Amino acid sequence: SVIICTGEVPQMSYFYERCCFIKVADKMDVFDLFNRIQNIYNKYDLWSDKLNQSLNHGASVEELIKLSEDIFENPILVLDSHFRFIARGGYEGFEDIAEVFEDSESDNLSMEALDKYLNEREPLMHVREPMLLNILDTSTLSLNLFENDEYTGSISVEYRNRLHQESDIPLLKYLSESVLSTMRKNSATIMNDRSIT
Repeated sequence: SVIICTGEVPQMSYFYERCCFIKVADKMDVFDLFNRIQNIYNKYDLWSDKLNQSLNHGASVEELIKLSEDIFENPILVLDSHFRFIARGGYEGFEDIAEVFEDSESDNLSMEALDKYLNEREPLMHVREPMLLNILDTSTLSLNLFENDEYTGSISVEYRNRLHQESDIPLLKYLSESVLSTMRKNSATIMNDRSIT
């Protein structure tokens, strides 16, 4: 639950320890504040609805990433356990500077990017919480994906448009559940034995 107080706030230590407590220091019209909060809620509620509808209609990982570009406002990359692209989105305008791409049609990391990626990520492939790392040429929030305790890939947000926000962590976890669900449904296609060489 969330409590939002405006203006002078009484001693609320009981609530600070038990819920999300937001203090708006300036006096503000309560209806304006309500509308702003409602707009934020609606944005994420609509995103969640679209993800669920897409999952129910057999959406691909690529479609889920496309639906999430506006939420993260940064490029998103999903790799499988062999470091091949499953999906990528939000890279429009960054293709020339994003060294992850071997070429625009490839489903593999470039060899240079793969080398850097493994140097940064390999010791961390057992970590189950989102990690804020400097991978490739930018700051990246990355989350390993697991199925039955087996590493199946990762999902990453590259901070090329805006800086990292703490709220990105629960959002990435939420998105990863949808991605894993889709990967499960399409495991015969995604987890094949193609070589990355």
